[in-house]
Amino acid sequence: KNGFNGNVGAGYTYTKSSEIGRLNLDGSVRYSAPKTETKLTVSTILTSDSIEVKRDREDVALSFSYTFKSLWTVGSGLRYQRNLELGLDRRWQEGISVGHKLFVRKSQQAVLLTGMAFNQELNLEGVQRSNTEVILQASYDLFSFDEPSLTIAIVQTGYFSVTQKGRIRYDGNMSTNWELISDFNLNLQFYHNYDRESPETGEPNVDYGFVVGLSYKFD
Repeated sequence: KNGFNGNVGAGYTYTKSSEIGRLNLDGSVRYSAPKTETKLTVSTILTSDSIEVKRDREDVALSFSYTFKSLWTVGSGLRYQRNLELGLDRRWQEGISVGHKLFVRKSQQAVLLTGMAFNQELNLEGVQRSNTEVILQASYDLFSFDEPSLTIAIVQTGYFSVTQKGRIRYDGNMSTNWELISDFNLNLQFYHNYDRESPETGEPNVDYGFVVGLSYKFD
């Protein structure tokens, strides 16, 4: 569908025994034209206790892509990330890519993509460093327009450093949106992140989690 569309959502959990609250916020805005797509996505997880509020995980991405008649695509993007579990205070990333849509059907599509990413990282100790990576990504989307409508999106991305020998990163995400009533969805998301050289310790580290929330869809 051409034009603007998007969604905004939130979820919150709290347990009295631990006095810990967890807030997750996410949203996206997409503008589609016959051959181009511009997309902004935002997600964050905040944890609060009796002492402080921590910004545990943040991810903001702006991307642009152009699709040829042959189903080949070229794209570029800007991204900001923060992940305390991996020892990352912030990462700025600029990327370029080329991809191929393996198939595009009414109810599903799959895309393979490769490219280069240029990163500027700051760890929790205040140490900065740059890193250039090769990107390999596979994504799959499934749509069901029956009542209630359901969408499933799977994105698996590997990053292979060309400036830090042996460093490999992996970002995996699977999300499901189930329409409860018109324009309101139940969101389920599982994410998994791996870094063979954590920015803080230089040792392998893993982060994963499951997020539940409600969102409003607009177009």
